[in-house]
This record gives sequence, structure tokens and C-alpha cells, in this order.
Amino acid sequence: MKVTISAARADHSYKTALATQNAGLLEKYYTTLYFKPESLWGSFLVSFSDRFGSLKSLLNRLKSNRYLKGLESRNVVSITTPELLGRAWRHIPLLRNLFPWNKLKDNLFDLLVSREIKDCDIFHGWLGYSLNTLSKFGESRTKILIDVYTAHPEHRRKLLSEEYEKFNLNCRIPDEPLWKKYVKEMELADYLLAPSEYVYNSCTSEGVPEEKIKVIPFGVDLQRFKPVKKSDSLFRLLFVGMISINKGVYYLLEAYKQLHLPKSELVLIGHLQPEFKNIITKYNGLFRHLPHVPNGQLLNWYGGSSAFVFPSLTEGSAMVTYEAMACGIPSIVTENSGSVVRDKVDGFVIPIRDIESLKEKILFFYENEEKRKEMGKSARERAEQFTWERYGNQLIKFYERIV
Repeated sequence: MKVTISAARADHSYKTALATQNAGLLEKYYTTLYFKPESLWGSFLVSFSDRFGSLKSLLNRLKSNRYLKGLESRNVVSITTPELLGRAWRHIPLLRNLFPWNKLKDNLFDLLVSREIKDCDIFHGWLGYSLNTLSKFGESRTKILIDVYTAHPEHRRKLLSEEYEKFNLNCRIPDEPLWKKYVKEMELADYLLAPSEYVYNSCTSEGVPEEKIKVIPFGVDLQRFKPVKKSDSLFRLLFVGMISINKGVYYLLEAYKQLHLPKSELVLIGHLQPEFKNIITKYNGLFRHLPHVPNGQLLNWYGGSSAFVFPSLTEGSAMVTYEAMACGIPSIVTENSGSVVRDKVDGFVIPIRDIESLKEKILFFYENEEKRKEMGKSARERAEQFTWERYGNQLIKFYERIV
């Protein structure tokens, strides 16, 4: 059995490719920018990084975000043009308004993969990057598996349209240009792989047959993310992710503002979505914002926080929720975050857009330090059940079953 994986995302696709390779099943893994130390460019970067600080910074970032130890370079086909072109396009307003940058990037990647791909027993593609490639298999016996890393596009469209209307935003919703493509890919797939019950439910509610969907939760690196001793007594709330409409950050800011908690701090780590800038302005001075923190340094922020808050409106299964749990801090997450947090055990699971629930749970953690520590310990134990090895084993068993 041979499996081909195609994903223009540096998320869990690296772990998927590694697990498939280690099982001896990987034909090729197609992705965008991937760091290959033995390549001409990689060798140059390694050789001169110690002499130039900027090169060393770039090398560390590539190793952290665009490389996975153990994944053999010979199995990886790195198609960089779509990402480089998309990034440039995104920062030129005239071009960006003329044609969506993500539609350009994702469709170009899909097209280039379709020209290179060969027959295989299983094609494991990522939602939004696979439609052209699927046409290459025609009437072949290849099984089509699409990784649905987020909620069903129609489900997302309804939620986000409500939110954009609420805030009188006339700009395009992210991923909107690709929603029809998403739906078509899901229809053509033999199977869908979902990371959470939330994604599963969003799909079945839109008419996807239950038997077509397999749920396999993500994993977390328990060596990288682990409990560390908090060095101060400040009550610190932490959010990690895109600071955007989708992530429900507005509701967190409003809840925190209304609480007026002495000796406390709210830290937001992540890129600020342009359309969210006007919304967040009235909360200036209320929070601390770090636009970017290298993945390797996130441990210190998790460990230095009292609780993690993730009020997202719609997700797949946010990696940051696993990371926070592995670091031994309790969480407040929404039902739509796709997390594995157990309500009242590892933290709290609340409805979306619920400011009163956010206030209540934040205040509970603020006033109950012992209970907070107890839930944090439970969160770590829960995270230990979700390793990438477990994810890989379940995935390989599913491959074997569908073939």
C-alpha cells in the first residue's frame, strides 16, 4: 500500500507524513516551503548562520516551523512558488483587491501538485488544496481521503456572516473565495478525516453521511510542552492565536474589561487581523499584545500564565489548546474550539459569544487558586493521552481499513 499526502499547510501534515513514512507507506509528501538541511540553500544557511545574526534567526525559524526531525527530505516535494507568490500578492493592496491572495496561492499549489502526482492506493489531501489533483485519479481505484481540519464551510459561513454583520464589516470573510471548492472536495472524497467531534457534528448537520467521517484527535509534543514553575504571583490570562473575529477575542476583551481584576494581566499572542483593528482600539491599554512568539518560546508563556482562554467561534481542533493542557494550566474554551478539555475537570467548556460565562469562569480561577492548580494537573494528565504517536497509530489503522 502506498499513500501520497498533499498539504500546503505546515500544521499537523508534517506529523501525518512522518507517521506514514515510519509505517513504510509514504509515496510522496507534497507541501510548500520545507527546509532541507542538505540542499544547496540549506547547506549555505547552516554554514553561514553563525556569522550573520539575521541568517541564524531565519535558520532557527525554519527549523522550528518548516522542518520535522525524522521526516526524510527525499520523501518531501517542496513546491515553494505558490506560497512566495501569495505572500507578495497579499501585501500589495491593488493586487489583493483584484484577486484574493489565498485563492491564488491554494489553487496554484493544487494545480502544480496535479501535474506531478502519480498513482497511489490512498491520496490524503488537505481541504482547499486538492480539487485539481483529484481529477488526476479519474476512475482509478485510489481511495480519496480529505483532511477536514476545520468545521464544514457552510457551518463556518453562517457563523462568521453573523459576526461580520454584527460588527458592520463589509470586507471579505477569510477563506470565503474557496468555500465552494471545499464543498466540492468533500463531495468527491471517499472519506473525510476530522480532528474533533465538533467538526464531525458540523459536517453531519450539513448532510455529510456519518459513515464517511473518521474522527482522530490531534496530538501534542509532551517533551516540548510541559509544566514549568510560574515565577510570579500575578494572575495572568493567556490567549494564543490569530487576534480576529473568528477567534472570539472581542468577547474575551469585553469580559475582562467588565471584571476589573486587580493584580491581573491579559496577554494576547498572535497576528492582528486587519479588520479587527477598529474593534480592538477601544480596549487599548487593557491588554498586552505580542504579535509573534517563536514556537519554541511559547512554553514560557504557557508556564507563566494562570489560565488559558480560547473563546473561538469555530475551529477544527486548535493546537494551542493541547499545548496549554500539556503545560499544566487550566483552560476556558468554547464548545466550538474542538478541544479535548473536559468541562469542570481540566477547565471549563462554555458556549460561544457568552460574555457572562467568560466572566464567571475567569473569576472562578481568580478566586480559587487551589482549584485552578488541581485542574491544571488534570489537564496535563489528559494531554498525556493525546500523543502524536497515538495519532499516527490511529491514522495507519484507518489507512489499512479503507484499503
